[in-house]
Amino acid sequence: MPERYQPTGTGGWRSPPGELAARELGLSYRMRTSKEYHPLFIQNLKILRDFWIHPFPLTSQAQAQVLDALKVYPGMSVAAFLEATPDLTVDVLWAMLTSQQIFTDLSATSLMHWEQVFLYHFPRDGVMGKVNQNVAPSPGALCTPTLPSCRSMNTWHK
Repeated sequence: MPERYQPTGTGGWRSPPGELAARELGLSYRMRTSKEYHPLFIQNLKILRDFWIHPFPLTSQAQAQVLDALKVYPGMSVAAFLEATPDLTVDVLWAMLTSQQIFTDLSATSLMHWEQVFLYHFPRDGVMGKVNQNVAPSPGALCTPTLPSCRSMNTWHK
């Protein structure tokens, strides 16, 4: 279906069939491309992909331990957290990020750089991403893949 995707005059893309289907439901429809997201945001979503495709089992004790620590020490790095809590794995943190129980700026640094990834109990606790001036900031830099703005990216598959 060649008319499914069409370039816009502003360098973006649109999908008339998608717009029509959304309009019939009383919704709007907007396509986004990876150009609209900071590259680190997309890279970090790919790192977290397995945690929303295959949910990681979290114990209530582990969840409480993480949340209690972040209430007292908001902005604690992943590295410091794991050093302070050797009984927990990084998988607990990633699972809690994907379920919006904790937050980080997914545009700030790679999730693989644990000493530079800062965790927060509430999204408002963190400073929004310091993004490359040539790349538009992510809509909701502190979001996680379960938020609607992230789900719409379609960078993962069921």
